[in-house]
Order: sequence, then structure tokens, then C-alpha cells
Amino acid sequence: MDRKMYDYLKFMNESSNWWYRGRRSVLDALMRYFLPKDKKLDILDIGCGMGAELHFLSKYGRVFGVDPDVKAVEYSKSKSFNPSLVTVGELPNNISFDILFDCVAALDVIEHVKDDVNALEFINQKLLKKGGFLFITVPAFQFLWSPHDEMNLHYRRYTKSELKIKLEKSGFRILKISYYNTLLFPLIAAVKLLSHFRISKAPKAHTERPMNPIMNALLFSIFNLESYFIRMANFPFGISLVVVAQKQ
Repeated sequence: MDRKMYDYLKFMNESSNWWYRGRRSVLDALMRYFLPKDKKLDILDIGCGMGAELHFLSKYGRVFGVDPDVKAVEYSKSKSFNPSLVTVGELPNNISFDILFDCVAALDVIEHVKDDVNALEFINQKLLKKGGFLFITVPAFQFLWSPHDEMNLHYRRYTKSELKIKLEKSGFRILKISYYNTLLFPLIAAVKLLSHFRISKAPKAHTERPMNPIMNALLFSIFNLESYFIRMANFPFGISLVVVAQKQ
């Protein structure tokens, strides 16, 4: 992980920032619906970053974490209920555990991998049990490419059809695919597009200074509304995509 990116994640505070909380609420709605309710699952969080999602995922079972950055892993270990389950590794094929998983989460991860199809095939063949679930989120629409993508070392943003093709090519059956972060799309899209112009005051990332708590709460409240509809509806556009897929 680039040092600037590491510092940025610490600054953003994944536990309380509106964007991370909103993503978490969307995922929680889908996980409660799709994941088996009669057993504790073995779950792998790929790209566990600063460890905020380890706590979130732990409600569904025993959570393992992996990240390519040693410092991020150290930080995640300090947040994990079982630090021995968090280790260094990265996609497309440098992740090694002694077990196969019931569920793998790759949350805003595969856009960082040059060979994303190889990464998806590796998850399917080497990490998941048969019938296991994959939860993926990725940034949407290449026309929204901005300095924020460059800072985050992204290779691409996705359309729904592109991601669907790549998942099916990798051996997955898609149970759910939808855009999300739709209600805030006009605002965020405007900020991203304006960020290309030096005369703009638009930030290069979600925020460049501590966010006003009232604004943080307001943005989360709007974003969180989508969690009540995401299970039943597929949004036609959004800042991001979410997928629930299953190993056949």
C-alpha cells in the first residue's frame, strides 16, 4: 500500500466516515438475506486495510483478514478479535490459508489488481468452498475517473455488464448485481468531474480535512436509505457496484 494511501485511510477513519458506514449498511442488508443463518461461517476479508470491516463481518462468523501492506496488517491485528487470523497477502494469487471459506469479501479491492479476471478465478478456485459466497464492491463508470482514483492506485472503474462478464468468466453464478450510492450520485459525480480542473475547489478525495460531524451524519443518512431497498431493487446507476456471487 502506498504510504500516502495508508495515511489517508487512517485519516478517513473507516469506522465512522459516512462512505464506509453507508457501504457497510448496504452490505449488511445483502448478507443478512443471502448468507446461511443456521451456522457460523468462515469468512475472508481480502484487502482488510485498517481492520474496520473485521468487526462488521464478525457477526456472521469467524473472520480472517489479508492485506498486502505490513503496516495495515499490524493495525488490523490490533482491531481483530483473533489477530492470528490476519496476515499479509495479495491478489491475484498470493494468498494462502489452510482452509476454504464459506464467504469471501473483496470490498473495493479488485480495481487495484491489474489482472482482475485472474484474481477472480483465484478466489473461485483456491479460496471458496463449493457453494461459497463472494461479496464484491467496486467503483463504477470510467467517465467518473478522477484524481481520487489515481491516489487510490486504481486500474479501472466498472460498468455492470463488464463486471458481470468477468465474474461469469471466472466461474461464478451471479445472485445479485446492482449499482449503489445512487441518491448521492449527482453531488459526487459533480465533485469528481470538477476535480479535473485546477480552478475548481473540488477535493481530490472524499475529503481533505476533517468532515463536519453534521455533514457526515447527513450524508450517511441519505446513503443509508439505500440499504432498505437494495435487496428488492437493482439501481440503474450509482457511484459504485455491489455484487453477490456464488461458486458453482
